[in-house]
Amino acid sequence: FDPKAGLIRHGTRYPLHVGDREMSWQNLMFALETVRTYRMMPDSSFRAYIPGRFLMGADGLIQLARHNDYLLPQWFDPYRKTAQVQGDEPDLGVIYEPWQIGTYSYLMLEAATLTGEERYLREARAGLN
Repeated sequence: FDPKAGLIRHGTRYPLHVGDREMSWQNLMFALETVRTYRMMPDSSFRAYIPGRFLMGADGLIQLARHNDYLLPQWFDPYRKTAQVQGDEPDLGVIYEPWQIGTYSYLMLEAATLTGEERYLREARAGLN
């Protein structure tokens, strides 16, 4: 979990391993794998920090989705939650991935299941709409 970005990311801040670029599909998969890890653990092995980190990252995902009107960019600035030009072929400009919102909505359903909070269900619906 990167506390500066409010997202589960691909590396650590200390020592610095993450930068100012992120890919939506990868970021969503990091969150998905975190919640899947928690779901696979037996009750006897409960570790509150796993679902806690997932939920902390879910709030960052909400900011990303809202900031981009629920059309997730392929590349984004994880701190400002703004779209960036395509990282491999910059001449393509900003690319959006409309199919990623399904994963986002699924993650919001997972957050709703964990917490019982209606706000996550509203986010899942907003993504699918």
